Amino acid sequence: MLRLVFHLALRQAEGFAASMLGHGPLHLLIDSTGLKLFDQGEWDEEKHGRTRRSWRKLHPAASAGTEEIVASLLTDNAADDAGQLPVLPEAIEVKSRQ
Repeated sequence: MLRLVFHLALRQAEGFAASMLGHGPLHLLIDSTGLKLFDQGEWDEEKHGRTRRSWRKLHPAASAGTEEIVASLLTDNAADDAGQLPVLPEAIEVKSRQ
């Protein structure tokens, strides 16, 4: 029925139906990486020999099935990775409600 109504190929109709009906558990892949802040002041400091580095940490959470980033947090360099684990699922719920 979906194939005829939406003029979809069989694989497309299967994927559409699975995305609408398949709400199983979400398996997350979580990682973190450091990002160096590099604005005009930092560029001047590095150019003239004073090296003061500012770092931020990006904590992305990706769905294992679709490899889509479903949540992310940006923290300062003092935040530990384990402390961000409880916060990431909350960010997913807020994103899906909007």
